[in-house]
Formats: sequence, C-alpha cells, structure tokens
Amino acid sequence: MRREAQAEPLFGGVEAGGTTFRCAVGPHPLRPAATVTIPTHGPEETLREVAAFFAGQPPVQCVGIASFGPVDLGENADQYGRLLETPKLAWQGFPILGFLQDAIGRPCVIDTDVTAAALAEHRYGAGQGQDALVYVTVGTGVGAAYLADGRPPPARFHAEMGHCLIPHDRQADSFTGMCPFHGDCLEGLASATAVAARWRAAPEELPDDHPAWPLEASYLAAFCVNLVRVLAPRRILLGGAAGTDEDGVPAGHGRLPRRSRAGSPNPDRSARAGAGRRTDRRPSPRPLPTSAGRQPAFSQSKRRQQLQQVADAVGIAPLVVVPRKRLEKA
Repeated sequence: MRREAQAEPLFGGVEAGGTTFRCAVGPHPLRPAATVTIPTHGPEETLREVAAFFAGQPPVQCVGIASFGPVDLGENADQYGRLLETPKLAWQGFPILGFLQDAIGRPCVIDTDVTAAALAEHRYGAGQGQDALVYVTVGTGVGAAYLADGRPPPARFHAEMGHCLIPHDRQADSFTGMCPFHGDCLEGLASATAVAARWRAAPEELPDDHPAWPLEASYLAAFCVNLVRVLAPRRILLGGAAGTDEDGVPAGHGRLPRRSRAGSPNPDRSARAGAGRRTDRRPSPRPLPTSAGRQPAFSQSKRRQQLQQVADAVGIAPLVVVPRKRLEKA
C-alpha cells in the first residue's frame, strides 16, 4: 500500500515596520511560499489587512511577529505583546500580539524586529558560530539586538540601544535631532528620518559625495565603539543602512575606531598593526539575503565609501556589513 507524501507544515511571519508590514507563509524562513507588503497605517486597519492575507493562505502552525518597538516582553500577562512608548504615536499601547492572535486564529509569538533579524543571522547567516553578537539596523529608526550564545538576555522589554546618546558636535552638525523623546540620540541623528530632515531630501536622492555620508559614518562608528566597550561582542552586523554588491557580498569588513581599543584586554596583533586588518582571517559566513532593510530609505550603494571608513578604522570587534537584498530575489 502506497503512502502519500505528507505536506510540510507551514509557518507564518510578520515583519511589522513603521513604513510597511511584510507578511510571509512557508515551510522554512528561507523558502517563503507567499509574501505580501502592506503599507503601515493605523493599527487596526493595518492588522486587519495582515489577517486577511493569512485568511487567504493554507493554515499555518503558528505566526511569528517581528515588531518595531519598544514591546513589552515581560511576564505581566495583561501587558505582554503590547507596544510601549513608540514614536509612532497611533500605535502606543496597542496590543499587537493579542489583536493578531485573535484576528488570525492561530498561536502567535512576538519579539522586536531587530532581535528577529539577529536570531536569523545567527542561525542562518553572518552570525553563525558567534557566541557574542550584536546586530544593528538603520532605517526609519535605529535598532540593535545583543545575543549571547544565540539568545537575547532576559529582560522586561527590549533594550532600545538606538536611543543611546553619542557625541554630537553642534558646530559641525547644528541639527537638533528628530527623536521625540531625546532629540539628538543616535536615532535622532542617524536614522533615515533624521537624514531626510537634516538635508531636506530623501537619503536615496543624495549623491555619493554628499557631506551627509561622512557624518552618518561618524555617528555609526561612535555607536559601535559604545557597543564594544559595553558588550564586547565578537562580531557586529551592520544592516539596514548598509550598501552591498548586488550578489550580496558585504561592501566592507574591518574594524572599529582606534579609540575603542583603549583599556581592552589582550589586543590582538592585527589591531596593533594598523587599519583595515581583521583578526579572523577565515571567510565570514555570507549574510542572509533577508528582507531587513528593504525599505527605500537607503539605496543599495549610496554610502559604501563612508561605511567603509567605519570598517577600515582600527578597533576590536569585526564589523560585517549585511546585505540589503530583497527576499524575493533569494
């Protein structure tokens, strides 16, 4: 008697972003069977469109939600999965997890978008084998996630590292910042939103030799120095803002600014030797061709030269620029 082949179980994914929601159904994260992109409007309108997408697909086992933050990830059952004080004012306090679980009718789990990207890179991409990893994404906002042994540390909610304070020379940059909470935090100075407001032009419209890009690189470099000093990661993945070649090869590998080495234990030989050298001579795993950074805020190649300046400065942790290739090209 011949047995019929059993269909692979399907899973759902929702990338909840400030500009768009991207939804997918498939048997594996790298093999989506169906995808859709939905413009972000008010919470109920947007999430009803998300639920309608899943209603038109075969049943899924569960749905993973990677959401912009901050999200309450604590143990309080009443607040778990609810958005906190996000700059997206219409979404503040909205129970995104509970609403989608009720609307889709399937079990749902939630974490922040940047943590989901970090977990994906650790499992499938440029973070493989790294026991201390930071993933940074720059787009409408700035986010970062830290993984230790492949897991985010326990916390009441996701740490908003994109809102950390960095040096701001107001003589060199008189822009006051765009963050509604802190003004000139990293996100207020270096997000795509900040770049557009400071220069009164969309980032993708600025030429390669525009002064926006060295300034952007300096802010990202300062942030990476802070990451090295506080978390001592073995690898920092820079995504969202990073340009790459069309085939997904990282635009730059390298090191962080020289001042990050001060007081570091056992600086390696290449860190003492000079710029542009890496401790780990083995080829880095290829970063994922994920949907992270697909939003049009930054073009594929606009800031390669300036990001290379970040990567070529001498420091401690290897810096890997993660590609911005579209999911449907994977």
